[in-house]
Amino acid sequence: MPFGSASIARDGRGMGAPTIPSSLSRTLLRGISRGLALAYVACAAGGWGTLGGASPFEAESTADSDQGVVAAGEIEAEREPKLSEDGSFPSEAERPPSSIGDRENDSSTAAGAAERVEPEAPAPAPPPASPAVSVPPPAAAAPEPPAYQSLVTASRIAPAAAREDVAATSSVIIPAESPRARDDLGSLLLEVPGANVTRRGGLGSFASLSLRGSNPDEVRIYVDGVPLNQAVGGAVDLSTLPLGDVERVEVYRGSTPIGFGESALGGVVSIVTRTPGGPTVATVRGGAGSFRTTFADGTVAGMAGPLRLYVGVHALRAVGDFPDAPPDVPGGYQPPRRENDDLSQLDGVIRAALSLPGRRELRLGAIGIWRDQGLPAQNIFGSQARATTSRGLLHLDYESRDDLGASSRLRVLVFAGATRDAFTDPMHQIAVAPTATHDVTRTVGATLTADKALGGWGRLSGVVEGRVEEYVPTNDFDPGQPRGFPADRQVGSAGAELDALLAPLRLHLIPSARLEVSHDVRTGRDVVFGGQRPPAPAIDRAIPILRLGLLRPLGGGLAVRGNVGRYARIPSFLELYGYNRGVLGNPDLVPEHGVNADLQLAATQRAPFGTWSAAVTAFGSLVDDLIQWHPTSSQTRAENIASARVWGFEAEGRLRAQRLTLAVQATLTDARDRSDVLAARDRQLVFHPRYRGYARAE
Repeated sequence: MPFGSASIARDGRGMGAPTIPSSLSRTLLRGISRGLALAYVACAAGGWGTLGGASPFEAESTADSDQGVVAAGEIEAEREPKLSEDGSFPSEAERPPSSIGDRENDSSTAAGAAERVEPEAPAPAPPPASPAVSVPPPAAAAPEPPAYQSLVTASRIAPAAAREDVAATSSVIIPAESPRARDDLGSLLLEVPGANVTRRGGLGSFASLSLRGSNPDEVRIYVDGVPLNQAVGGAVDLSTLPLGDVERVEVYRGSTPIGFGESALGGVVSIVTRTPGGPTVATVRGGAGSFRTTFADGTVAGMAGPLRLYVGVHALRAVGDFPDAPPDVPGGYQPPRRENDDLSQLDGVIRAALSLPGRRELRLGAIGIWRDQGLPAQNIFGSQARATTSRGLLHLDYESRDDLGASSRLRVLVFAGATRDAFTDPMHQIAVAPTATHDVTRTVGATLTADKALGGWGRLSGVVEGRVEEYVPTNDFDPGQPRGFPADRQVGSAGAELDALLAPLRLHLIPSARLEVSHDVRTGRDVVFGGQRPPAPAIDRAIPILRLGLLRPLGGGLAVRGNVGRYARIPSFLELYGYNRGVLGNPDLVPEHGVNADLQLAATQRAPFGTWSAAVTAFGSLVDDLIQWHPTSSQTRAENIASARVWGFEAEGRLRAQRLTLAVQATLTDARDRSDVLAARDRQLVFHPRYRGYARAE
């Protein structure tokens, strides 16, 4: 609904005069409602005053009836205040809901729409009127009570707007809006500017994500607020994330919203799985594809009283026996089709939500995946190597909008997870020696986030997170010869952010600061004889993170965003200690740190044929001690580059017209080595593609 539109229910006072046609009455009411909305915007632009005395940071629904208010018990993880979909400064009626009633799939309201509900009251007798004109009351008469009372209830934020940060350069993907909703997550992320998805094979192969040319380890990925990145490193495999249960994906490039416990140099990807609730619905789906690929899944969602539940289960099987290429060696081993390239995967999601008294909710979520796949070798010989991955994630989430008072939100998240990666190569067709290993990573942590309005001038948000990780590699082939380095890492972070509105300038000023600390303990290993040594001395680190965000709506659907921040990243276990599979450790690595900034001009417009949006962003970073992998013919090792400079431009556009969707993006990234090594100075950094583009029409 366009800004300024509203629905006003008449109470009958003065509206039934026979001299005014009903159509003219409706026209006048629309004009009055739009005039009030415009007057509110004018007031907000010149100060903090709002209709009814409420500030923009204190938008609370006061209606207890069911008129214009969705049933309580469903909290959306949204922060206030939010920018409206067209980039304009949000009005009181456009704020996200402060009650627990807003649902992502509620189609009864639209972004930027307000609903004015008038209490029923007995209609007094109309004053006498002449046949032509109604006679106004005398000027000296006592003022009458208002003809109706307006209660403003906030509508939901636009689905295409990011929830966690209004100033960050971000993109939102709704898988259900695309016919490609059954593609994997890596395919959908290709339409995000600056996103580079790297695959190591076909269906089900390892896929990693980098943003603005960053290392995949520099991108943090969250599922329902739970971090997936592990201290062992190696990036998050996008192919192991079940897209069939994903409701929305938010990508923050170059900035880390305060709602996430740890910062990232490249950016943050937030994945939200299906929201439980609604009428009972069950779906079953199956299909088949080339190279003997089959899949099947089923979902069920429903509610029983205050309890809401969603369950999704998915299975995938592929043989992958495509025709093989000619042998590299004339007369060598050449099967007619690819061998040992099969894949079997089973994954599922369970989410439950329980409404508690007041505006409180308790949520439980579980995600599990099992995958077994063959690892084909070069086509000059066969392969019996296999890789198996099992992952489980459990989280308990409590959220309330009452515990900290009005215009507040409190969320406590407790999570635990375990990952087991197994690799077998009995004939050493891939590894340099017969190998059978499995690695286990266990994680336990908790995150507390809170935000609250500070009177009428701003909003304060804070986060505290703690996490413990244990990494244990095991050599199944020869337990007497250890593989890898067992290690533990304890991580803690605390931060705060202030969202202040400078009303005369219509400018959001968003400073934030956080401190991230870590404590590493690893078991040493004799690299010559292979024996275990006593634990090495603990390594403690403390890293300050600072950021300043700016947001300035320009009107007419235009908005300017700017960010500058200092970020850092602690080296992973894989980078520090290495592994036997051709990965050499570098214990002398230091945390990489640097300053990055971006500036974006974005536009969103509605037209008779649909909606279009476009944005142009300039970004840059100066990084010291940047960690980069330096591969050789058979091994790779992480190194600290003394200095690096990255700058570039992003451009994106999207058009939606009825059944047609057009999306296009292009990125230029100039990443240069600024170290003192003459052979590398001013050369483009490896794994930083200079040009990248994407276009799609569907």
